Amino acid sequence: MTAERPAQEEQAHHQGDRRELARGASLAFLGRAGALIEAASFPLYLWLYGSVMFGIYATLWAVVRIGTGFTQMGMDVALQRFLPAFDDETDVHRGVAIAIMVSGLAGVAGAIALTVGAPWLSVLVQGADTVDPATAVGIIRLYAWLLPLWTTLEILTACVRARRKFGPEIRIRSFYEQAFRISLALLFFAFG
Repeated sequence: MTAERPAQEEQAHHQGDRRELARGASLAFLGRAGALIEAASFPLYLWLYGSVMFGIYATLWAVVRIGTGFTQMGMDVALQRFLPAFDDETDVHRGVAIAIMVSGLAGVAGAIALTVGAPWLSVLVQGADTVDPATAVGIIRLYAWLLPLWTTLEILTACVRARRKFGPEIRIRSFYEQAFRISLALLFFAFG
């Protein structure tokens, strides 16, 4: 009977290893699937908007992503560095709330700046008069308000990483983020 017990424990240990391996493989697959979804979305954007509007989309999306780097104000790195050190959940929640508030307000300030500066930026974005200036200003103002939204998303995914929950982060990055961008593109196309 005592010889059976170590064999059962070893078998249970190997089952745990197999589960961990399968989980890691599925997460790797999800990560690669997200890259495929993103790559497949570009022809959709080109088909919906044409090359000129796709160029404007790509430019403004780059502005949002670069702006997010500034409006995060290093909160994403701070969360990943300090949240694991907190033992009390109240401290964790307080740290997350502060990070969301500070970076969210910075995102709103950036969106206001882009909204106010949209007429000046439209000259840079619209190129060789291929888009009506009023339309370009409206598009820039619309994209400006993605800045606080995307900043908040980056902070939330940093919280997930700080808690070492990589499965939810990969799902957010691979599927929810891509589905959000495609849905937004379809919505913008539907409303002209």
